[in-house]
Amino acid sequence: MLGNGILFSQTDVDWRKRRTAISPAFYKGKLLKLFEMAKSVVLKTNERWKNLSAGGRTRISFMDEVSRMHVSILLKCAFGTDLSEEFIDFEHEGKVEKKTLSYVLRTTFHECINRVADPHIVVFPFLADIYITTKERSILRNCHRLRNFLL
Repeated sequence: MLGNGILFSQTDVDWRKRRTAISPAFYKGKLLKLFEMAKSVVLKTNERWKNLSAGGRTRISFMDEVSRMHVSILLKCAFGTDLSEEFIDFEHEGKVEKKTLSYVLRTTFHECINRVADPHIVVFPFLADIYITTKERSILRNCHRLRNFLL
């Protein structure tokens, strides 16, 4: 029921091979470095929130802020530096604007996930790669921009 992934599979020969293959990425020294990177982003976010609220009561979107922090942590751990405030072209409703990498990653990922529930995908899944709406073309171009920026 839960598949044959590393997390839920039985401890057998296949599990041992997969576990051995991924273990170099999770040795203690590496994890401590990743933890320190994540910690620096959390502290930076905390300072940002303090600055936002310095003038008194301030409204912030907690979900947006935490999502922004997660993207910053992922980018810092993956590339060694926080690229989340870099600007990149983002297409929405036929218009291209400069948005932060954090915004483009979050929004494009969200749109890709939501595509699975679009009516034409649910009703006609075999057309998913053939029939692409105007909105989906924008999502695809945003995915290409992200890939080109990050690679």
